[in-house]
Amino acid sequence: MLMGKRGISPIIATVLLIAFAVVLAALVMNWQSKFVEKLQKTADKGVGGEIDCLSDVDINVKLNDVKNLIIENNKDTIIAGIIIREYMADGSITVRKDDLTITSDDELSEPIQSYGSKTYLSFSVSGNKIEVIPIIKSEDGEPKNCDAQSEIVFV
Repeated sequence: MLMGKRGISPIIATVLLIAFAVVLAALVMNWQSKFVEKLQKTADKGVGGEIDCLSDVDINVKLNDVKNLIIENNKDTIIAGIIIREYMADGSITVRKDDLTITSDDELSEPIQSYGSKTYLSFSVSGNKIEVIPIIKSEDGEPKNCDAQSEIVFV
């Protein structure tokens, strides 16, 4: 009785192994394509933000006689906020960030308009130099620090 069925088991096992390998390969390919697509979107977002900063942001930073900070926006992009790093004589760094989340009457909470300027009257400088890093809003509304477009002023 078993004489005619001897060759069927190895054929079924081979077919099942091939089917398993094909399904496993399909799953890996599907995962890989989603992973690569996600990486590409992340890279495009980062590079796009850097290009926006390089082409759309240009600021000048000055200190007047009474050491008020003056920031001039020389491009058509609105500066949504700033980061101010103040470098002290002892080597420490003080950081103030203005990302428009301030809801008080603090003057840092207002954007710098296209081709406009802003004077920070309440800003007092006590360090050796200050660095101003502009923040713009990307196309998706997220804030983007433009580190490459920062300006340093020596006191």
